[in-house]
Amino acid sequence: MEELKKLLESRPTLYLATVEGYLPRVRPINHYMIYNGYFYIAMGKHKEAYKQLLDNTNLELCADLGEQRLLRIQGTVNFDRSP
Repeated sequence: MEELKKLLESRPTLYLATVEGYLPRVRPINHYMIYNGYFYIAMGKHKEAYKQLLDNTNLELCADLGEQRLLRIQGTVNFDRSP
């Protein structure tokens, strides 16, 4: 996670890919952080991305690291509803 944190320090925008039915959906996000060893994405419950992740917890994140390098992260969502 520390290596990921260093890679993302200068890249404020990530691209989040979700699935709606059978269709892919991609949107830019800039509300994320690494906290207690976990990667967090912040979004409101009213957002379509949140609803899509409730239906299908698979996601992918992408960032342009420059110098013709891309970062892709595949994973699943675990919802943290703590304050």
